[in-house]
Amino acid sequence: MAVYPLYKMATPYNAPELVDLDFAQSFDTIYLAHQYYPVSKLVRADHADWAYSQVSFSPGIDPPTSLAAVATVANTDAANTGDSYFPQDYSYIVSAVNGDGQESRGSTPDGATNDTELPRNYTSISWTAPTGDVEYYRVYKAHESGSFGYIGETESLSFVDDGYQPDYSDAPIEAYTPFNATGKYPARLGFWEQRLWLGRSTSSPNGVFATRTADFENMDFARPQRENDSIAMSISTGESNVIEAFIPMDRLIVGTSDNIFSLVGPNDDILVPTPPPGAKRHVGRGMDLPKPVVVGEVAFYQPRVETGLRTLGYTFEIDGYRSNDVSIFAPHLFENFRIVRMAYQAEPGSVLWCVRNDGVLLALTWEAEQQVWGWTEMDVGGFVLDVCCVPEGEENRVYLTVEREINGETVRYVEYLDRLKWSDYRTASFLDCSKIYIFDDPQTRILGLGHLEGREVMVLADGFSVTTTVVGGEIQLADAATNVIVGLAYDAIIETMPLPPEPNKKITGEIYVELVESFDVYAGRVESELELLTTRREGEIGAPIPFTGLPEPAHPTQTVDREATIIVKQTSPYPMTVTGLYYGVEAKGRG
Repeated sequence: MAVYPLYKMATPYNAPELVDLDFAQSFDTIYLAHQYYPVSKLVRADHADWAYSQVSFSPGIDPPTSLAAVATVANTDAANTGDSYFPQDYSYIVSAVNGDGQESRGSTPDGATNDTELPRNYTSISWTAPTGDVEYYRVYKAHESGSFGYIGETESLSFVDDGYQPDYSDAPIEAYTPFNATGKYPARLGFWEQRLWLGRSTSSPNGVFATRTADFENMDFARPQRENDSIAMSISTGESNVIEAFIPMDRLIVGTSDNIFSLVGPNDDILVPTPPPGAKRHVGRGMDLPKPVVVGEVAFYQPRVETGLRTLGYTFEIDGYRSNDVSIFAPHLFENFRIVRMAYQAEPGSVLWCVRNDGVLLALTWEAEQQVWGWTEMDVGGFVLDVCCVPEGEENRVYLTVEREINGETVRYVEYLDRLKWSDYRTASFLDCSKIYIFDDPQTRILGLGHLEGREVMVLADGFSVTTTVVGGEIQLADAATNVIVGLAYDAIIETMPLPPEPNKKITGEIYVELVESFDVYAGRVESELELLTTRREGEIGAPIPFTGLPEPAHPTQTVDREATIIVKQTSPYPMTVTGLYYGVEAKGRG
């Protein structure tokens, strides 16, 4: 455990509201959504330089101003007493486009009366440029106060219309602000196909919205709509279907309180505003917080009305998505409990970390390719509040927020799990809430342990394990050491599943434990009667050396029963990797 200064910044959210705060990240920008607050964002400029602001949902460029349309009438068909002169009222709108391709909303329109069908007649349109970068301008025209259509573009601040016919399929951008008031703030968001998707406001709990393509802070659209315009729809199937999550898979999955849907575009193509996407129902089990976690082609989520954890993934057998219960092999870990936080550690080991509402940390080892998974209950000696995983080097570092009782006070620490890929066990921590010291000269007095004041701690000093108590923020070693690790001890326990039930009783013989880069362990049939398996060769002196292979077996007291389980236990601050368990089982008579 290293101690670093905290970086703090003010936000409007209250502590009890954070559990319902949703977020989605795009590089150095994190978008935040909560039903009681406008959509906001955190922008990172440096490690200790973050900025919080509300999202305005408008183009990144302002429209031109002071638009003026002036008609030049040089031909009224006077030679024919004006028989072919038919002046018409025309209105014009101009928009600006920046270097990122963002188009502004249309300017305030201005009009002129002219007959540009006759030679030498034209209308000059001029305007004032907006602030910022402008690449070019788009000009739109309407006849007799009708719809506007595109007639051309220019890089200058003026345009001459000498009779262009509008393209009404390409209209100017209009403002659309669906999140502009209390009750309209979305509570869920996520990215898909270069759009930011938002949903679940108080006034529209089943409403789904998407920004313009590649423009995450712009909800504007044109009439008729373009393919990259914003999207607005609702999911209605006769149930409440409150939006709970947007899950990016091979399709955009929308989890609601009652069902799980995928959004499909026209002809099963990309999602566009017109025709609007359809919602295809796949699973009749709704989902709940925390935010689902996607691992490869599978999403993990907590169901709304039952305990446990489920997966959602596509299966060829039904040509659709299927939900499976992955807590079925360890239901006792979930009965009467809820998961409040989840995070996925890709390397090493492929582990999904889950925090229960009672502060217990669970780990699901998930190897989809091998169709192998298993649950582990972690006792960290405190109340775990939160977990997250951050890629660091060759591993994903697991960070925890832990509430502990230290010296009679309740404190909260941010801790991380030490790397599993170690080269020297003397500097690898297998203790909780620990600190690692590497000194140039051997030391007996170890300072800086105020975070463990009054606690009994275990110490790994140059490979030797000792126990002591922190007093005054320090400990004293009997022998000076260069590499020192100080922390809270825990037991690592493995218990095998019982053998398949049979009518025959069983009697267990010798127990062999195959180890890799490990140290002494205990093994046996009953935890209170475990036998030490020594990995140290006879006559060895000095710090222990990691062992790989099969140590001498344990010889537990033979017990006859219908079950046969084996327990392996490590109580010291050393690594333990078990690659095999072997034990003899002899079937006895029935009864």
